[in-house]
Amino acid sequence: MMSPSGGGEPVRHASNEDTADKIEWSVFLLEKNPGRGVMALAVVAFTAYFVWSLMESAWLTGVSVFILIASLSTFFFPTRFRLDAETVAVRNLFYWRTRKWSEFRGMRRNGDKIKLVTFTRDSRLDNYRGMLIMLPEDDEAVLDFIRLRLKEREHEPAEQS
Repeated sequence: MMSPSGGGEPVRHASNEDTADKIEWSVFLLEKNPGRGVMALAVVAFTAYFVWSLMESAWLTGVSVFILIASLSTFFFPTRFRLDAETVAVRNLFYWRTRKWSEFRGMRRNGDKIKLVTFTRDSRLDNYRGMLIMLPEDDEAVLDFIRLRLKEREHEPAEQS
């Protein structure tokens, strides 16, 4: 598997040499951006101090720090990505999400991230319905895998409700 920082190549698992059945990698943003890590930890420390000085409650201080760290878990902890023939999975210590390829209609790339979108045209709802995939440093295999799955999706018959 890749190093936690996202360096190296994604691990590919294939039943034959032509197509991969699944691909996995992990990205650790704190390791890639130590300066931002110092700022994030300073915000957490300031929040703890602020809550303690206002409430003087260790319990509320702990809860506020926990909520803040959980909300920033994509930054503070390695995030693992797994793409297979049926699903897209994103996991870290506080976040687990698995979605089927059939839910997505396309992708939008922005730097080292891809947003899997649920509408063929741009929509504000994709901020809530889409899924963000952070790419590894060697992203060609991942991009090819995503393009292949989305192209397969185009050729599937429409689901009837």
